Amino acid sequence: MSMGQPTHRTVAVNGIEMQFADQGEGDPVVLCHGFPGLWFSWRHQIEALSAAGYRVIAPDMRGYGRTSAPAVASAYDRPHTVGDMVGLLDALGIERAVFAGHDFGAHLTWDLPAWAPDRVSALMQLSVPRAPRLPVQPSVGFKYLASKHFAHVHYFQEPGVADRELGDNARAFLAKIFHALSGANRYLDCWEFPSEGNGYLDVLPEPPALPWSWLDENEFDYY
Repeated sequence: MSMGQPTHRTVAVNGIEMQFADQGEGDPVVLCHGFPGLWFSWRHQIEALSAAGYRVIAPDMRGYGRTSAPAVASAYDRPHTVGDMVGLLDALGIERAVFAGHDFGAHLTWDLPAWAPDRVSALMQLSVPRAPRLPVQPSVGFKYLASKHFAHVHYFQEPGVADRELGDNARAFLAKIFHALSGANRYLDCWEFPSEGNGYLDVLPEPPALPWSWLDENEFDYY
């Protein structure tokens, strides 16, 4: 059964303003989206989990949506992102929660039990497995990968490159990447392109016109 629509609130958390959706009653589940997501990426899961008897909390993560986006890269390190989740629980008077993560949200939630063990009751993970620490700095590994394939983790290392290429092309980029990452396409086809001389828009396939079976125009407009 449906539990209606989530309520939306903004709270001061860990030095930023964090917007989140909140729906249902029961044991809390916090849903941590990845790139390029929003709380809205969990809209179907929010309805299903709240109907199953859980309180579901889905924030716009630091840097996304209606949550603050600090300008300096150091504001996105693990002490800050863990502090956001602990601060969100504190603001809502919640002692422990199940955390679910996808993409960069999965990287964060894998780390939460080590950083804040008394605040995590369980994990649900999507897309990104737990991996051992690399024997080299991540940026060194990204650079090696990019010498053979277009690699978004290397592409985003240069400050400002995303703003220059994607800032005025947000709709085109989102349409391309959402479809490339869907079951209807193959994101890793972008690996067939060299990094040198290519931007993100160059390597992603052209998507068909909306609507798609899983995304309509109104949903896309929200992003």
